[in-house]
Amino acid sequence: MDRPKKPKRTPRYGRRRPPNPSRTEAGQATEGGVQSLASDEAASEAAVSENSVDAIVDEAVSAGEDAEFEAGRAAAEAAETLAEETDGDTGDIDFGDGSEEGDAGEALDSGAGEHPAAEGSPEAGGGENGQAPRVGPHPRHQRNRNGRGGQRREPAGEKSLERRCVRQFPRIALARGRQYFNDGRVGEPTWNGKQCTVEIKGTGGAYHIGFDFGQTSEVRKLPASCDCPAYARGVFCKHLWAAILQIDKATPEGVVPESGPLKLVHATPVNREQGGHGNQNQQHGRHGRQQGRGHFPKPVAFRQPAAPGSWLERLNLLQGISSRAGTITTSAAAFFVISAAETTSSGKLVIDLWTRNRNGLGHFGPMRPNRVSNQDFSHYEETRDQEVLTLLTKAGDAQIFAPYGRGSGNISSRFTVDPIFESHLVPLLANAGKLFISRAPNGTPDSAERPIRLDRTKTWDLELKILEHGPDHYKLDGSFRHEYEGMNLQTPLAVLRSGFMIFPDRIARFTEPAHAPWAIQLRARNEFLVPKSEGETLLTRILLDPASPKTTWPAEMGWSLTKVEPRPIGVFRPLGNDPSLGRMTLTVSFDYDGKEIPLSEREMTVVDVATKRVLQRMPEFEEKKLLEALEIMRDPSGTGSVPVSDLHRAANELARSGWTIHFENQKLHIADHFEMAVSSDTDWFDLKIDASFGDLTVDRAELLSALESKSGLVKLSDGSLGMLPPDWVARYAPVAQLGSQSADQEADGTLRFSRSQGLMLNAVLSEDDKLKADSGFLAFRDRVKKFTGVAMAKAPDGFQGTLRDYQREGLTWLSFLSEFENGGILADDMGLGKTIQILAFLLGRQKTTKLPSLVVAPKSLAFNWVDEAKKFAPGLKVIRYSGSDRVKFLKDMSEADLIITTYGTIRTDIEKLEEYEFDVAIVDEAQAIKNAHSQSAQAVKRIRAKHRLALTGTPIENSINDLLSILEFTNPGLLHRTKDKDVSKDTTAVLARMLKPFMLRRTKEKVLKELPDKSEQVLYCEMSAAERQFYNAIRDKYRASLEAKVASEGLGKSKMHVLEALLRLRQAACHGGLIDAKRKFEPSAKLQQLSNHIQEVIAEGHKVLVFSQFTSLLALVKTHLEDEKIAYEYLDGQTEDRKTPVERFQTDPKVPVFLISLKAGGTGLNLTAADYVFILDPWWNPAVEAQAIGRAHRMGQTHKVFAYRMIAKGTVEEKILDLQQTKKDLAESLISEDGDFMKKLTREDLEHLLT
Repeated sequence: MDRPKKPKRTPRYGRRRPPNPSRTEAGQATEGGVQSLASDEAASEAAVSENSVDAIVDEAVSAGEDAEFEAGRAAAEAAETLAEETDGDTGDIDFGDGSEEGDAGEALDSGAGEHPAAEGSPEAGGGENGQAPRVGPHPRHQRNRNGRGGQRREPAGEKSLERRCVRQFPRIALARGRQYFNDGRVGEPTWNGKQCTVEIKGTGGAYHIGFDFGQTSEVRKLPASCDCPAYARGVFCKHLWAAILQIDKATPEGVVPESGPLKLVHATPVNREQGGHGNQNQQHGRHGRQQGRGHFPKPVAFRQPAAPGSWLERLNLLQGISSRAGTITTSAAAFFVISAAETTSSGKLVIDLWTRNRNGLGHFGPMRPNRVSNQDFSHYEETRDQEVLTLLTKAGDAQIFAPYGRGSGNISSRFTVDPIFESHLVPLLANAGKLFISRAPNGTPDSAERPIRLDRTKTWDLELKILEHGPDHYKLDGSFRHEYEGMNLQTPLAVLRSGFMIFPDRIARFTEPAHAPWAIQLRARNEFLVPKSEGETLLTRILLDPASPKTTWPAEMGWSLTKVEPRPIGVFRPLGNDPSLGRMTLTVSFDYDGKEIPLSEREMTVVDVATKRVLQRMPEFEEKKLLEALEIMRDPSGTGSVPVSDLHRAANELARSGWTIHFENQKLHIADHFEMAVSSDTDWFDLKIDASFGDLTVDRAELLSALESKSGLVKLSDGSLGMLPPDWVARYAPVAQLGSQSADQEADGTLRFSRSQGLMLNAVLSEDDKLKADSGFLAFRDRVKKFTGVAMAKAPDGFQGTLRDYQREGLTWLSFLSEFENGGILADDMGLGKTIQILAFLLGRQKTTKLPSLVVAPKSLAFNWVDEAKKFAPGLKVIRYSGSDRVKFLKDMSEADLIITTYGTIRTDIEKLEEYEFDVAIVDEAQAIKNAHSQSAQAVKRIRAKHRLALTGTPIENSINDLLSILEFTNPGLLHRTKDKDVSKDTTAVLARMLKPFMLRRTKEKVLKELPDKSEQVLYCEMSAAERQFYNAIRDKYRASLEAKVASEGLGKSKMHVLEALLRLRQAACHGGLIDAKRKFEPSAKLQQLSNHIQEVIAEGHKVLVFSQFTSLLALVKTHLEDEKIAYEYLDGQTEDRKTPVERFQTDPKVPVFLISLKAGGTGLNLTAADYVFILDPWWNPAVEAQAIGRAHRMGQTHKVFAYRMIAKGTVEEKILDLQQTKKDLAESLISEDGDFMKKLTREDLEHLLT
């Protein structure tokens, strides 16, 4: 079709030339106005032949001997525009100085772009018949045409880069690149593997070109770069073409594929703003290029491919960013015009792009429609404009809007925005003052000076109305409302699905954006008619749709709007669905007359189709109940949860406040009544426990099961759940565990207790005022009350000495146990005279029994029992059954009152001794049988005795199992079903109350008011450099070996290695000689400090006890004392005669020091002559150390006792002190969940000890 001819235009430079008769079809004009010379990868291979390469170049040269060929009107106009902007500085014009490099020359390169306009097209801006402007030839070009000054290329071969890449270059770049090559400006390629760099000499300096052939075989791409300005604007420049011609002269074997397409790509970031697209040049102001001068990227080395994370990758990234940043030219501002008509008809936001460009003075010009392409928005000054345009191109369809026809210059980009982007885009544009409205067909803004803004002062609700419309129809209508202000549906120019309403002067918002589609539908169809026969369906569909607006309807439809006060519902579930967290979270909902609505539900009505009711929610009431729940939960953590231990309280308070409580998916009831009933017989007591939950009951067996498991939850008679109070569970759980059941009793839920458990059962039930008991149990309780109310017992006749008040109380307690045929534990502090109280008790029983009593004691204390009996109860006939000649005493046992033996003897002779029956069997230092499975514990439990007693100052050293083992001796069967794992901190008070009748403990601080004070202090010793080096070497050695051992075998199988490591570290902390005999004569900071203190205190007339677990360390101390001529006594586990050194130390003022091994001297010794105690190395269990200190701080001591623990700073000894505190807390509370040290040692503990 013929296109109208433009008037002739006089070229700004030179003269026109006739059309070139050899022009190819590729350069001819098309009806569309523009046809690209470039083709895709596959087409370039097929379209270009060996001869056509030279033909294209020759045509370009012949078309203009000055290297400016006919690139179509668009390219010519671009060149002329740039020439005007640079005051005539253009391309290859002979300025008389021989120069050809310059900004204008580069502009001509870039003006053609990758997709130049076809020659002869009206869009190209040329003269008549599509002729391009021509400029005069350069003399050097004439020389090149004659073959002088350079090399003549042979036709391109099959493998040549020239043949494969020619279609990707602008013709002007082909021509000028050929000129550079012929002029010999191209240096020889430098190869680094498959990377190649070439340097080209220009008048203005050298340019550097790079190629990466690493991708040519696989992805068929050839990354290339140049540091010239034309390349930076996105053009494949003349330098690249010249370099390709040079590389083709001698390409290394295997670098370029022998066949197939090859696409040239940019290896570094470029900015296409100033080139590559003819229509974009009109976006720049007149002085755009001059303003851009100086913004070109600096020449940088070719970006080589780099390994991820390497320095080269980081350098490439930095240079890429620098290059990108350096090419941005800010020259325009974007504005966005809403097409009201198109937006209304499409139901989507339709926006036209308009732009204001800066003029030469830096001022913005008027708004004009604009068009963007290729998503290149860097010429817009504001980052926000670039972000919005990026979003628009991704937010929906883009098209060209040209209301005045093509070629008029009034062309803009039009965007139809997807609704999902509107909620972000509309506020962004409106707040920035970038948004305008157009009601004109040509898209002109209603006002270019007054952008529309987002109304933030109010939001609008859509209200639906079902109206009667004639006799046979209902009409669905609607209106907008803000508080008391109403508005017709048709008032807004447009309504967007995202919840915006567009007005001529503002944009308003829906309160509920989900209601926007309703408004759009009702605006589009003014008459929404529904037959009356289908009106019920219409109303229920609307009411049951949670996204529907508020609706009113005629009364004739039979539906009512009702208010009902709901009942709150609370559902407890494990926090995060993880019971191990130990917290319960509460989910809240409300029951509206049978319809449960979650608190999180936003819908404010509840539809009951069956009764044709719409129940209105009561948000004020719901909020009140929610605040009530938060107050009851008492949750400072902010998680909306309570500890499991506090669940009953919270659930109970909620239930009392009218809440319905559920536990997970089951309704929960709180127990409100309990009943205990006890019946008795000659040998036993039976206990029945019942609970009720309002009108519901629980099976007794179910109740006992819940008590034993301590879960506190039971299944009720209607299948729902019942919750027991946690304090009630803690109180009676041990009772449920201790009672026994026969098959019949298990079915009936009855617990049976033996007579020996009567005191314990009475102690637990003593505070229950509603207890139901038969006459037998009531008589038993009366006996207990009467006995405990009698005056303190007096010392029996024949007792030599005076009993203190607390000792008389002890004697009364022993008689009480005897009366009720129970055993017990006398657990008084060390030094309070436990031995004396037992001797007084045995002396009092001498007249009522003919059976002897038996005392089992450590070997070191056997002599003490014999001496104490002679002193305080000389009327008792005592036999010491121990030693190698002990068998001869067996025949005299029936005649004795008291037999003293040792743990070692009882282990070997139990078969002989169990043939005898004893009145009272006593174990002294009963911690010796704390392990129920030890030979000592097993042996003493085989002793036949009417009564059993245990003496110990530390009934619990490590765990509750210690106590249970001792109680199993004193009261067999009392706690037979209780195990360590069953005892928690919650049941501590209950267990203490249960055991109160069977254990008596008094401390020195409470009963010996006259006992002097005791001071305990830690003395830290700083190791010498040599000691520290030795210790660290030992520590590092064992730490490395243990880490490997634990990693391969686990901590459980590495316990012996752990113990060995800790032993060696403790020894190294004391003295290197304990590990390496060669070091025993080396100085030790700890021993030197001990020596200083000993000399100081004995000089003041004091006596000293020195304890250590290591006899080898005591040996070093002995050597030192002997060197200093200081007298001492010594006692360890191998000492046969223990009595003599104790007496000598106690009575001889010339013996100021007593060296004692911690284990051997920790029990039964009375060493009150000393008032200073030094413990050289800490033990895991503080009770052992306390016993050692108690040797001096006991009854008979008249001086204040000073005890010092010597700790090597920065060693494992400091860590042991931390663990000691845990053990101390255990002993003081009598109950603990801790097991012995090694059983509870964790990997974290081990790492702590080895640091």
